[in-house]
Amino acid sequence: MRTAIVKERQQTSSTFQQSKLCNWISKKPQLLKVQPGIKRLNIRVKPKYPALETALVTWVKEKRKNQNAVTRSIIQIKAQTLAQQCQWQVMCSGIRSFRFSNKWLDGFMSQNKLSNRHRTTIAQHLPENLIKK
Repeated sequence: MRTAIVKERQQTSSTFQQSKLCNWISKKPQLLKVQPGIKRLNIRVKPKYPALETALVTWVKEKRKNQNAVTRSIIQIKAQTLAQQCQWQVMCSGIRSFRFSNKWLDGFMSQNKLSNRHRTTIAQHLPENLIKK
């Protein structure tokens, strides 16, 4: 019986790396709280300047509400202009040297569920002499 337990431990330790087992053991309380379908504990990186990003999200939503086109480059330029303002430099240290890159923009848009979309208009009216089949 004892040899069977030793062999079983050897088999499980050979299929898993010891560092992964230690990691799982240390995160056991978190792993037990997670819903069954979730594959990763920490899915997203937290924003570096959350106050700026919330202001930027409200600006984007306001522009879209007014039916103005908001492209990716416009969002980057607006973020850079907000970062140059004194109030943001006081609130967020180091924001002056922050680069609002394409990777940052991808994360910003996915975290806030924003996407590029084409502006649509009301469809044309059908002609009166149209024959339905």
